[in-house]
Amino acid sequence: MSLWLPLVLLASTATSAAPSECTITQIRPSIMGDGDSKELSRTIPVRIGEHLRVEVSCPPDEAKNIDCDNLQLLVSGFKVGRTDGCYYDLEGSNKLYTLKFELMESNQEVLRRQWTDLLEGLKLTESQILPLQVLNNNEKLALEEDKPFQIKMRLLSSMEVLGLILAIAALLFTSGYLVRKRGLLSVPEEGKSYSLAYLQMLLWFILVMSGYLFVWLVRNELPSIPTNLLTLMGIGTATAVGKRMIPGSNTTANENMHAKSMMEQLLSQAQNLSVHRFQMLASTAVIAVIYVVLLVQQRSFPDLDSTLLVLMGISNGTYLGFKFKEPTPPAQHAS
Repeated sequence: MSLWLPLVLLASTATSAAPSECTITQIRPSIMGDGDSKELSRTIPVRIGEHLRVEVSCPPDEAKNIDCDNLQLLVSGFKVGRTDGCYYDLEGSNKLYTLKFELMESNQEVLRRQWTDLLEGLKLTESQILPLQVLNNNEKLALEEDKPFQIKMRLLSSMEVLGLILAIAALLFTSGYLVRKRGLLSVPEEGKSYSLAYLQMLLWFILVMSGYLFVWLVRNELPSIPTNLLTLMGIGTATAVGKRMIPGSNTTANENMHAKSMMEQLLSQAQNLSVHRFQMLASTAVIAVIYVVLLVQQRSFPDLDSTLLVLMGISNGTYLGFKFKEPTPPAQHAS
């Protein structure tokens, strides 16, 4: 009898095999209704901000393992998207779950970096095919068929790129016209057509506004500006205001200044070029280049390192400090 016992146990184990897992039966754009009878493609064109509808079929004994709060969209290996709906209907003996995901940055802080990593790997104007999967409690749900689902994603259309270029060009043209024709950067009391502090303030305004349009189009939502970037703009604005409040900094106009080039006026202290002005101009240019590169790479406003804020603060503080002792340029008298 003892010889038959292992065989009986083996047979009972075979007949009570593990039940089939929940399977993904369909993924479609949420704008497509249930009544659409045309054959659905397993490669789905989609844009950021749009919704995907995922259908998951579960046998009764497996349905209890589906937790809507722990469902996660997996795109090209990154956990991204927001769960925007989860409900089920009976389909014979199975439960058919319908999930709705929004292709947007997750509200969870731990997932935001993965969203940024995904966007960094995408080309701006070319469509790319990305594998699509759904996780339940960090485990991939099986597919009803062997052929995987994919999404075809593009960040910006040609018309959006053209609109962005035209908007930035209009901003640059308007700023240039106001500078050249209306004296937007002029300092009459110093006899200068171009002020270094005003130029810095204008530069950061243009960069942040252009970046806002870029991030808005790429991410399809109004972005928030990081605190460090606002601090950077604040340093530039405070410098422009502070230079006018320093006693004795509003010096007598020097008529010869207008004859000098823009770069000479920006770097001149009285009649001579000044190292602290060069330091401020150079540090502003370096930080601006870093900002633009990170903006394009991350497809979002970069959270600039605090050391860059310190660098700009030192440069601008030095500029204001020398304003207290900046000599008065000699006034030119008609002979």
